[in-house]
Amino acid sequence: MKKLALITGATSGLGLSYAAYFASQGYDLIVTGRRREALFSNGKEWREQYHVNVETILVELSDREEVRRLIEHVGDREIDMLVNNAGFGLKPVFADTSEEEMERILSLQVWCVTKLTHFVLQRMLRRNTGGIINISSDGAFAVLPHNVLYSSTKLYILNFTEGLHLELAGNGIQVQAVCPGFIDSHFHESAGMNVDKKKKGLFGFR
Repeated sequence: MKKLALITGATSGLGLSYAAYFASQGYDLIVTGRRREALFSNGKEWREQYHVNVETILVELSDREEVRRLIEHVGDREIDMLVNNAGFGLKPVFADTSEEEMERILSLQVWCVTKLTHFVLQRMLRRNTGGIINISSDGAFAVLPHNVLYSSTKLYILNFTEGLHLELAGNGIQVQAVCPGFIDSHFHESAGMNVDKKKKGLFGFR
């Protein structure tokens, strides 16, 4: 039986790269995203190129009911690799951030990551095997203006993952946090940020 990877935010950037990598390693995929055309097109490409099964789920993971719908879709299947990648940034200063936007970012980058990890981990513990990759950010280490909530949620992901790593030592389950810098994806456009993606160097794009 093929292994199964669940990857959120798989339409571009790191999520897209992780999905392509695990497909190339023979994993069947469950991938989520909000951009229908990109999600379905990528899924078709992976099926044809790597001969794996790819389930594409169009879902808004900042909505807790949508997270529950994803969990119901997975059902009793064993997830061998979870990649919590879905996320977004906010441009306004904190005082100008709407309550709706605060709820969205906290739900997606705190509650969703926690809920999916908890759901998948319980099954991994029964088998004493599996892997969880949580995407944090270098923003977890450097809080800047217009970046307060984003950095705070990414610091939560980092601390949460490090704590899990300590709890799970010796259980055969690998847990890691990834803290990337600038990556060329739709992240900055979605956040309304005007950035120069041709810029290289310390604060350049990868």
